[in-house]
Amino acid sequence: MNIGKTIIKARKAKGISRKQLAEGLGVSYETVRQWEINKTHPRHKLYEPLAQKLGMDVAQLLTGQTPTTERPAKYASKLRKVLAHMFHVE
Repeated sequence: MNIGKTIIKARKAKGISRKQLAEGLGVSYETVRQWEINKTHPRHKLYEPLAQKLGMDVAQLLTGQTPTTERPAKYASKLRKVLAHMFHVE
């Protein structure tokens, strides 16, 4: 799952509109819309507040997965790939 889909799914599950999420984060409605269609991504400083508003942690926001005790290696691997892509590191 990509970050846009994760944001949409979590936002709808919490019953939050795009406008409410945007106002809560101090960004525009259009900014949230751009995230949700994966045209842009949130700035790094917004990850924690965005995750909190959506009721998840930053790792869940970035991977779209809930960490489990049954699959920690797979979860960690996915998180490493997401972070490497975001920060252009190997």
